[in-house]
Amino acid sequence: MVEQPQRHRQSQRQRHRPRRPAWVIATLTASALAVLAAVVWAAPLARNPGFETYVSYRAELGTLGAALSNPKPVKNVPDLTEQKFETGSIIATKTGAVAVPQRFMSAVEQAGGLVVFGAARGRETRTNYNSGLRYVTFDNGWVFWSRLGGAHAVYGDVYAAWYSPKVRARLKEPISDVETSAEGGAFQVFAGGSITQYANGSIKVTVNPKRPSTDSTPGGSAEPSRPASATTP
Repeated sequence: MVEQPQRHRQSQRQRHRPRRPAWVIATLTASALAVLAAVVWAAPLARNPGFETYVSYRAELGTLGAALSNPKPVKNVPDLTEQKFETGSIIATKTGAVAVPQRFMSAVEQAGGLVVFGAARGRETRTNYNSGLRYVTFDNGWVFWSRLGGAHAVYGDVYAAWYSPKVRARLKEPISDVETSAEGGAFQVFAGGSITQYANGSIKVTVNPKRPSTDSTPGGSAEPSRPASATTP
């Protein structure tokens, strides 16, 4: 008999409790969303292309090995950083990054470093005419690598002459490093010919004949002419 009056009083209190109008709830919700949007606009999320590449390359599983340095700016190349690992480097700009294996980076360093090549533009890629031949592209050069031939870089004025699609299709990949002369010339041998840069700046592209009749050189190509005093740097 006592419980019924208690329940009656509780239901009366609930009926008399004032309810907030719907417009008040809508106003509070809109205000909260506006504050959240203002915070997101004032403090946008910052990208870290180097770390994104680190994860996408599965480097955390040991692909690149341990880090040997923090990301460091490349001298004389704006907005370019390099972080070195045991088996390669991550080369990053503000908009993206590329993981480059050390077998390619060694050729880059021998040719003068990233100040010569600029940013990497793509990961290691297989050529469409040789499954064992790989390459990495940079702003100002390419590096080719194969298990038998090692790594060879194309850069500088030789690269400018080789880069044309028609020339590349005939010469294909380099099979030697760039040789330079004291007079300022340069020379490089490719699978299908050679490129010679003379001291006066002129360029000569030599394409090997397909089936020379008087050639005794293995591989069917004669030794192309080099500029005077050509030496390997």
